[in-house]
Amino acid sequence: MRKLIAALMVLATPALAHDMLPGKPQAAPILIKGATLHSVQGGTQEKTDLLLEHGLIAAIGQNLAAPQGATVVDASGEHLYPGLIALSTYLGISEIEAVRATNDVEEVGTFTPEVAAETAFNGDSELIPTIRSNGIALAEVAPEGGLVAGRSAAMRLDGWNRRDMLVRADTGMHLYWPKVGDEAARESLETYFANAEAYRQRRADSEDQAVDESLEAMSGVMDKRIPLFIHADGSAAIHQAIRFGDRFGLKWTLVGGRGAEAYAVELAQRGVAVEVTNPEGLPSSDDAPYDEAYALAGILDKAGVKVAIALPSSWSSRDLPFAVGMAMAWGLPEQKALASVTQVPADLLGIGRQYGDLVVGRSATVLITDHPLFDYAGVSVKALYIDGAAVDLDNRQKRLYRKYQRKGH
Repeated sequence: MRKLIAALMVLATPALAHDMLPGKPQAAPILIKGATLHSVQGGTQEKTDLLLEHGLIAAIGQNLAAPQGATVVDASGEHLYPGLIALSTYLGISEIEAVRATNDVEEVGTFTPEVAAETAFNGDSELIPTIRSNGIALAEVAPEGGLVAGRSAAMRLDGWNRRDMLVRADTGMHLYWPKVGDEAARESLETYFANAEAYRQRRADSEDQAVDESLEAMSGVMDKRIPLFIHADGSAAIHQAIRFGDRFGLKWTLVGGRGAEAYAVELAQRGVAVEVTNPEGLPSSDDAPYDEAYALAGILDKAGVKVAIALPSSWSSRDLPFAVGMAMAWGLPEQKALASVTQVPADLLGIGRQYGDLVVGRSATVLITDHPLFDYAGVSVKALYIDGAAVDLDNRQKRLYRKYQRKGH
């Protein structure tokens, strides 16, 4: 009877794994010719070639010669970008939000810094092909829950399993700022960080100090090896977070950032980057400007704040190009807009020397589009390479579209 019940449960569970093959490692040179190249460092370069070899960008220029055995891709009239990077996602750890068994975003407890998000990552998530078909090549997978939720990881969105998709673990510790007015939670948070610093010093002074798994996981934050991501919205919460960062001398990034325009100068002075996670949201109050969300990235950039744009959750990152286009329309310069979903996220995750721009020696993680990527009406991603491997851009939604196009024929 138990075997029968187990079999019925398996049959009743929706498929949570896609059946697409990962791209094969690059075996021969690939020469992309004649594209309009968009680079954070180099700007826009028309009729430019890009040579990919051994998973890296080997050369950039005009009229490059094709090495022996190279695959030549004619990209004349098309556009070439670095692969986009999605921040603060639940991709691979949350499949169907309404089905609890498919969600592994939160751990039980208020302080769980020992949690490592990549251990729960499902590389076969059906959502991954949908996200990458819009040019998203890498994603930060971040935990949620409690005050200190745990550590995120950077994952490439192609591969057989979480091990070969992992780019870097421990890319940041995620702190969710308590509601303004909850003094008990804020005092608890400050006490915890004070204890973490005291523990770190005791461990440095004596090998006999007993290991505390929770406080041990905080050591990297306290000695600035692991950056801290503080999730906070609203000017009052951001003010508290700034004072908190000052007190403990932390290396941190503000995530969320609604209301950050009031503290733009202070954030810039402290070198605190802002990950704008509501670039398309409604105004935060009745008397807030109608374009509050759209204009925030541009306002922060003008004040000298390093800006990233993100759309958290398990699936919404597919709309990153549209969100960036809106920020550009409200004042974010084109180069900074491109950087907000490429170089800045790469720097925040500690992988900025490998990813984030079209530069010789960087990873061959690039995408080709038929129109400018951030002019979202009608743009289509024609090809995506992750570390030189050509990625299949098909997905379940495209297959269903083709299926129902045939209905009645």
